[in-house]
Amino acid sequence: MIMNKENKMIRKKFVMMVIIMIILSSGCKEKEEQKVVETRPDFKPQGLVLFTLGDVTVGGKQVKAGDTIQDEESLKTGKKSACDLQITGLDSDVTVRLRENSDFALAGFVKQDVKNLQMKILTGKVLVSTQKLNTKESVETITPTAVVGVRGTKYEVEVGKDLSSSISVLEGRVAAKIIILEIEALPDDVKENSITLKKLDAYLMEKELVIESGYTSTVTKKYADKVLKDTRIGDIIKNADKAQLT
Repeated sequence: MIMNKENKMIRKKFVMMVIIMIILSSGCKEKEEQKVVETRPDFKPQGLVLFTLGDVTVGGKQVKAGDTIQDEESLKTGKKSACDLQITGLDSDVTVRLRENSDFALAGFVKQDVKNLQMKILTGKVLVSTQKLNTKESVETITPTAVVGVRGTKYEVEVGKDLSSSISVLEGRVAAKIIILEIEALPDDVKENSITLKKLDAYLMEKELVIESGYTSTVTKKYADKVLKDTRIGDIIKNADKAQLT
């Protein structure tokens, strides 16, 4: 009887060890799979130059038709100048026309298997045309005061000297959300971990404006300043007390 009990105890311990090893093994596999997803290369969009008129430069060097604009490069047009770009790296057709005195750049990243294209406009006027996007692609136009999201449309964005963003929809519709430069300038870890900022972002999402074809809307810096003042987040950032943003 004693030997039987010992045998049962040994068998029980052995079974428990096997179960633990299986659990640990599956946990490692999950971590490995997560690691593969997290280390997936980012999307690096490019712009193929189709046409130039006048003074069009990247890094002070003149650009001509056939050249390729890399992500994060600043493409600038001078007075009475223009440039047409074909964005590459997406399944969808995206073209951009830069008007005079524009400062434009491309950026991209992959999140949850979705390619996110960002077109940044610091100054000037840009005409954007996109075909209907699939579920694995996203296109945004970002200005100092707004982010414009599309699902297949044609629209024009102009950034004024006062940093206001005027958005005119020619076809389809777009969704415009205010951007607050003071918050965008904060460290990434603060923006990602701050409950206060997440609540503010949710508030701004609720205020998102849908602009239909034939209409124009303007997002001003004055409105962004008002949001900072009303929420008192502006004072916190100004006094550099990041702890209060948690």
